[in-house]
Amino acid sequence: MYVFDNNCNQVMKQKGDTNKIHDVCWDEKPGSKRFSTAGVKHMYFWDAAGAGGDKKKGLFGQNE
Repeated sequence: MYVFDNNCNQVMKQKGDTNKIHDVCWDEKPGSKRFSTAGVKHMYFWDAAGAGGDKKKGLFGQNE
């Protein structure tokens, strides 16, 4: 997965997997590099500000 900013500069590069991304939502705060991705089997919250990007998994279904 490659992420670029509005000026076509690469912000982040991360190895992907077989889960397709159906939606991306960006943080509207100016200068923020946070975004989320969602697909059939995943929901991730990303922060591209760090080296390599920080990824946190969202949880579906019952709370445990």
